[in-house]
Amino acid sequence: MSDRQNENSPWEHLLSDIEGLFPAGKYFNVGVVVGCSGGADSVALLRAVVDLARREIRKRFAVSKESELPMPGFVIAAHFNHALRGNESDQDESLVIALAEELGIKAVTARGDGTLADEKHTRDERYRFFGDVMRQYGARYLMLGHSLDDNVETVLFRLLRGTGPIGLAGIAPFRELSADERGRDFVVARPMLQSRRELIREALVSENHSWREDGSNRDLAYRRNWIRNELLPQIGGQFPGAIESIARAIDGQRQWSESIKRLSRQWVDVFVIAEEPLQIRRLDSVDHPESVPSILADSSVCVEALRHCWQRCGFPLGKIGQSHWRQCFELWHGRGDDRVHLPGGIEATRDASQILFRRISET
Repeated sequence: MSDRQNENSPWEHLLSDIEGLFPAGKYFNVGVVVGCSGGADSVALLRAVVDLARREIRKRFAVSKESELPMPGFVIAAHFNHALRGNESDQDESLVIALAEELGIKAVTARGDGTLADEKHTRDERYRFFGDVMRQYGARYLMLGHSLDDNVETVLFRLLRGTGPIGLAGIAPFRELSADERGRDFVVARPMLQSRRELIREALVSENHSWREDGSNRDLAYRRNWIRNELLPQIGGQFPGAIESIARAIDGQRQWSESIKRLSRQWVDVFVIAEEPLQIRRLDSVDHPESVPSILADSSVCVEALRHCWQRCGFPLGKIGQSHWRQCFELWHGRGDDRVHLPGGIEATRDASQILFRRISET
């Protein structure tokens, strides 16, 4: 289809959503890795990114013929085969390779050993692979195909499991690949967070594009699948438009979250003495306390700053809950015990001027 052939088509609607969140002018001339599982969302994203980048190049260089397009940047389709579903997994990989060939871009694949199926393990495998591909080819962005529906499901999952205000802000549209030195130069972008899953599939069908369905997405043993296939349909039956309503609440929470993160960076500048080991100045030991904005003493700012420090230091976050952050907050204020043991084998000790956080075990 030529550019803007049918501006009211589902495909053009999807492209407009993506362009609104992450314009192609920001990535057409750099390296982009698109994580592609072979499912509808990631297939649509890969096709859309290539389409939008080429449209941007045509516009900037006034070129009409495909063969004459200059290529200032590149797009790579990255697929990690977890080898958990036998021939089905191999067929997913084959589709991604064939799609990349059709689009005239490079496909990079890797394979797991097919032994561990838990969500954290498979996610970590994928992200290690994506990071390796980005470093190998010099890409700037990793794009992932999370939709508005994914965002709502994630927030409900966090809410039911127990989360703080930051967790209710949903999936970040943009973030660093990781908090360590190897990941800070790369950006994870999710440009379909404003798009409904229904629209994404409708857009693919309208262009006669195929994708693969992962049968494991129907397995209710996974709690996220239960939220998607059982809980949300029941909510929607009672409250039509609930997905969009929850998404609007997430947007509002994200705006609050971004404000807290900006303040947390100020907190780090004022109170963090060193990161190796992590040393933090006590609130009551700061020189010229009157010069410190009172908002930095707020618990939300302190907790978000500590979370950031945890990531940079490589401390485990998985088992840290609100009660543990509250202990740290009290420690920082000079209240309570001078020694606190935290999940992940982290010990916090307070002296007259500072708090020292160190890893004492892996328990």
